[in-house]
Amino acid sequence: MLEFDAIIVDSGKGGAYVEVPFDIEKEFGSKRIKAKVLFEAVEYRGSIMKMGTECYILGITKDIQSRIGKSIGDTVSVRFEKDEEERTVDVPDDVRTFLESEILMEKFDKKSYTFRKKHIAGILEAKSQETRERRIQKLVLELKEEK
Repeated sequence: MLEFDAIIVDSGKGGAYVEVPFDIEKEFGSKRIKAKVLFEAVEYRGSIMKMGTECYILGITKDIQSRIGKSIGDTVSVRFEKDEEERTVDVPDDVRTFLESEILMEKFDKKSYTFRKKHIAGILEAKSQETRERRIQKLVLELKEEK
């Protein structure tokens, strides 16, 4: 596991990241890797890559910043390793049934882990059945509108 301390940087687009002081391509043989990360003691799964930057970067969500009590400009302890596990999202039966009935399950399965995780989490966090159904419909519309 590689370790470093870094300052949380404002991306200028509402997000934040830390600069990774390693040459990821030399360390792992790839310009982009999926990583298992510990920000302080909070686990995260993300990607390390260059995004128009000279160095490699790793995003740090607002939720993680809140959980560790840090924000832009603060120094954070980071540990990471290459994540070679398959990234799966458990799809609730009612969502799976609906996506299958709309012939969208295969398209959903091909979406990124982050996309799938975000939508399923939103559906699972719904406090009412009406909100849950509305979020399922939103997912269906998004999948249908994509080419």
